[in-house]
Amino acid sequence: MTTFISNLSLLLLVGLFLNPVISDSRGETVAQRCSNRTTTPQQRSLVVTNFLAAMDAVSPLVEAKGYGQVVNGTGNLTVYAYGECMKDLDKKDCDLCFAQIKAKVPRCLPFQRGTRGGRVFSDGCFIRYDEYNFFNETLSSQDVTNCSNKEITGVNRTLFRDNAAELVKFMSVEAVRNGGFYAGFVDRRNVTAHGLAQCWEPLTRSGCAECLSNASEKIGSCLGKEEGRVLNAGCYMRFSNLKFYNNSGNSTSDGNGGHNHLAVILAVTSSVVAFVLLVSVVGFLYKKKRAKKLREKKQLGSLFMLANKSDLSFSYENLERATDYFSDKNKLGQGGSGSVFKGVLSNGKTVAVKRLFFNTKQWVDHFFNEVNLISQIDHKNLVKLLGCSITGPESLLVYEYIANQSLHDYLFVRQDVEPLSWAKRFKIIFGTAEGMAYLHEESNLRIIHRDIKLSNILLEHDFTPRIADFGLARLFPEDKTHISTAIAGTLGYMAPEYVVRGKLTEKADVYSFGVLMIEVITGRRNNAFSQDSSSILQTVWSLYGTSNFVQVVDPVLGDNFNKMEASRLLEIGLLCVQAAFDQRPAMSAVVKMMKGSLEIPTPTQPPFLNPGSVLEMRKMMSPMMEDQSQSSGWRSDNISENPRARSVKITCSPQLEHNETVFVPNFVASMEKISQVVQTTGFGTAQTGSGPDGNYALAQCYGDLPLNDCVLCYAEARTILPKCYPQNGGRIFLDGCFMRAENYSFYKEFKGPDDTVLCGNATRRNNATFGDAVRQVVRNAVAAAPGNGGYARGASANGKSSAFVLVNCWRNLSPESCKQCLEDASASMVDKCLPWSEGRALHTGCFLRYSDQDFLNKIPRNGRSRGSVVVIVVSVLSSVIVFMVGIAIGVYICKNRTIQKKRRGSNDVEKMAKTLTDSSLNFKYSTLEKATGSFDNANKLGQGGFGTVYKGVLPDGRDIAVKRLFFNNRHRAADFYNEVNIISSVEHKNLVRLLGCSCSGPESLLVYEYLQNKSLDRFIFDVNRGKTLDWPRRFVIIVGTAEGLVYLHEQSSVKIIHRDIKASNILLDSKLQAKIADFGLARSFQEDKSHISTAIAGTLGYMAPEYLAHGQLTEKVDVYSFGVLVLEIVTGKQNTKSKMSDYSDSLITEAWKHFQTGELEEIYDPNLDWKNQNDSLIIKKEIVRVVQIGLLCTQEMASLRPSMSKVLHMLKHKEEVLPLPSNPPFMDERVMEFRYGSDGDSAACASLATVSQSSFYGR
Repeated sequence: MTTFISNLSLLLLVGLFLNPVISDSRGETVAQRCSNRTTTPQQRSLVVTNFLAAMDAVSPLVEAKGYGQVVNGTGNLTVYAYGECMKDLDKKDCDLCFAQIKAKVPRCLPFQRGTRGGRVFSDGCFIRYDEYNFFNETLSSQDVTNCSNKEITGVNRTLFRDNAAELVKFMSVEAVRNGGFYAGFVDRRNVTAHGLAQCWEPLTRSGCAECLSNASEKIGSCLGKEEGRVLNAGCYMRFSNLKFYNNSGNSTSDGNGGHNHLAVILAVTSSVVAFVLLVSVVGFLYKKKRAKKLREKKQLGSLFMLANKSDLSFSYENLERATDYFSDKNKLGQGGSGSVFKGVLSNGKTVAVKRLFFNTKQWVDHFFNEVNLISQIDHKNLVKLLGCSITGPESLLVYEYIANQSLHDYLFVRQDVEPLSWAKRFKIIFGTAEGMAYLHEESNLRIIHRDIKLSNILLEHDFTPRIADFGLARLFPEDKTHISTAIAGTLGYMAPEYVVRGKLTEKADVYSFGVLMIEVITGRRNNAFSQDSSSILQTVWSLYGTSNFVQVVDPVLGDNFNKMEASRLLEIGLLCVQAAFDQRPAMSAVVKMMKGSLEIPTPTQPPFLNPGSVLEMRKMMSPMMEDQSQSSGWRSDNISENPRARSVKITCSPQLEHNETVFVPNFVASMEKISQVVQTTGFGTAQTGSGPDGNYALAQCYGDLPLNDCVLCYAEARTILPKCYPQNGGRIFLDGCFMRAENYSFYKEFKGPDDTVLCGNATRRNNATFGDAVRQVVRNAVAAAPGNGGYARGASANGKSSAFVLVNCWRNLSPESCKQCLEDASASMVDKCLPWSEGRALHTGCFLRYSDQDFLNKIPRNGRSRGSVVVIVVSVLSSVIVFMVGIAIGVYICKNRTIQKKRRGSNDVEKMAKTLTDSSLNFKYSTLEKATGSFDNANKLGQGGFGTVYKGVLPDGRDIAVKRLFFNNRHRAADFYNEVNIISSVEHKNLVRLLGCSCSGPESLLVYEYLQNKSLDRFIFDVNRGKTLDWPRRFVIIVGTAEGLVYLHEQSSVKIIHRDIKASNILLDSKLQAKIADFGLARSFQEDKSHISTAIAGTLGYMAPEYLAHGQLTEKVDVYSFGVLVLEIVTGKQNTKSKMSDYSDSLITEAWKHFQTGELEEIYDPNLDWKNQNDSLIIKKEIVRVVQIGLLCTQEMASLRPSMSKVLHMLKHKEEVLPLPSNPPFMDERVMEFRYGSDGDSAACASLATVSQSSFYGR
């Protein structure tokens, strides 16, 4: 009960701490509805906890993209939450609005009961939580119609009513066509009706149409009033006689100006002065670069000092020598994230060194800290992580060396060893289970491995198993039900819920262990099969419960195994690979079942692949949630990208001396009072009640913070401070504001036992000049603040000794108290924090901060005459131009020197570059860098999983597209260049031409021809651009794409499988002809058919089920993707976004159902405009035929899909009778089976946009 009261108090305090009113964010509540369903007293605590976690998770999603949906908890205590802003709001107004209504929704959870649902509407945003999945709900019993009390009077009444009625009707149609949003007006005879209609993002197009149609009928009861609203479960509609929405206005500027003789003189003079500085600039930049390297080394040094193991940090040079410079003779193996080499250290110790492909420089702190944590783990069944190196040109991990190689080698590779006996296999399985149970449940860190497989189980000389490669596994916070992450693992071992949505729990490891367990027992690989054979999981399941169950045991054992023990282990293996992840046992339970101390329940069907049915997958009931952490000290929270809203420290009172039922309402009342003044003045105090149950509160933003930033900062403080309750009170310092609440009057306090100083320990400024500058600026600010309302700021901008300072007393203090607080705080801060580059004093009555970086908000300046502005602008501009030339020269020299160093260390690259059959394929890095404006964002065309594409112009005037690859090909230069040789020889009118590459610079670049119309998705998924592509043009694009694929599959000298056919990879030339892009780069990634390193090769939603399940790659994978593309072109819908709710159909399912009923016209893109064509009947038949071809291409059985040459034949020979398509892949509600002949809903494949990876081989 105490836990529940604590959580419920926290809930109410989070919800009611702030209610700011910012007019342009439209955050005022217009309606709130609470569910009638309540929880039992026993369940309230968990429901409240799940609610809080859901609210915390949905906020960053709304801030990032304007909407977000979250699921938290399991079973009947699950909380579903959703939030969205109106699409006309800018980001800051959205953040403000959502901060306001998020504070209101907890009112649906009164103190004595936990209501299971609630929703709040404002005119700018919407929030809702409930106990069931409502994400695709259009209407409900709690929908609201809200009419103004004011009538339109006078002669304009009828005209306004007619205008509003016309507008409402128009919005209900146009919003559906415009992606779920419309805002506009109808004006006749100077009488204007304004309106806005919006559907929530998860709704399908048909759901949006239904919701808005209903809203337009309901809002009719408001016609004649000044305004009306309909607030439905799935949409919002409003009309008004006043404009309330935002426009995307265009700004114009006046360019008038004149010559000014004085300006010319100043320009010339300043230019001369600036030119003199050029020489020093080059030297300055060089020294700065050296200083940066020294700072990095210092930073790394400080990180190493934090490590618990003195030998955690290895020198890159030592590891290089230990492995004989990563010689191939010392190479032990290679995985998706790196190659492993045997090394011998100078002390004779043998180690295994993993050379990572990715570069961790950008997140060195996180990388090293995680290594520090993982290195502390010690278990007899885990390979010890000894340390790492992050000081060299690449990242290295160091493990203990296990001599006996991997379990995979013993089972499937080595012929020189005796087959593993049953006793050894049992020992290996049991030891692996113990190691995993330790990772999941027994270590201080909860760790999910993510890649349990045979090759990651190493064997000691006595066959004790050791789990390897858990050094970079995902740390899993105890309070999270799941985290979402980039997919990493090996196909065949990956749990279905992880493959589909990236949902990661320890049950993903359990699934992998089950596969491994069955592989060890049967001696068969799960990911090695032909197109006509079944997976090992299917084989074991099909024999389960029969007398032949143990026949799947590895034949090399003969009869030399315990049949009862083998049967029990196979049954445990089937339990681990159940499709429903919540039915899989924990690893500790697996250990007990293997010991015989726990009864084995009956397993359910696993997901498997066979010729008659396709992949079964467990349905994901929740979207992906970011892993978020919170702490009570230094925090990294950053609301609305505002660094001044970052919390610094929270301190809670140690006392608990109040009556909860009285204290909480008093606190809520104080917050209601204080919020009314903070949003207008930046400061407020409030008191409610008296004695130990009373509440006293204070909030203040620092003096340089604008009002909007103040409200955002205050909203963040409001979210964090209630975590102190049910204590008597607490205080929180942020870099932009302060908040405190207690059960006694503290307003005159200016010092106390919790006063503290926090020093930023990232950089030391050892020069005395910096210390002197800080002391002087702090001294001046402290002297000025008491006479300036308690606030002062200052700066000493002096090159290397720049210092910036802010001091602030709380406004309730007298000047004397303020002075005393600032003097005490400044003395403590300067004494303790210098020579560190930053310091803060957090005292009871004041806040001080200094830094070598400018964190202060700018002060608006008074205007000057136009003549003065011209003089200053011209003179400064000319100086800046010359100065920038100097900087450019310095940067060029430094950059060129860096590149030359890298080139000198890349002889292999230079040699391979000479193997190009056409020298014109080899582009200079500097040429491409110049062509793209140094990869200027203004030239950025798009970004995929492995690279960013930029437009460039070569010196000869040719436009090109340059792909800047994220990964480094230096270790694989031969494959990279060989593939460029092959792919560059491929040429077809429907393929984007690969012109060449550059691998001689600091990164790998690919050069393609440039197509000005960019990609197909920009047209078919956009309401306005889509009108450009009528049906005849779309048909030509479909045929052109098919011709390109036929060439890749059957007509080129090498057989190429694209693996990522989708709308964004179909580019359009000036005549809107289709060209397939991104069909290269198979071998440069060096992936085997079963392994995924960082992302699945392709895009979920376009990927054939047999490839998604096991990596089975044939040209029929491309055929499937082409079928999805065809359906998208016809409907104007994305397959990856069509199933926004767990209960709606995917595009393929929707097309199949309409095809079966003969109602295909309902799903056609309105932009096809086929009914208005002269030959509309012919076009109608053609569209139906194309849809049928699309369904033939997306059949679940690969063998039933036509080849691309057959597809092309069917497209061109319209008189030929087509076969009827069989069912596409469907998903069952419970186990997410893709079933042959099922009528279930189709799968929701989350889109994982990656660069395409093609695979090719000789004929």
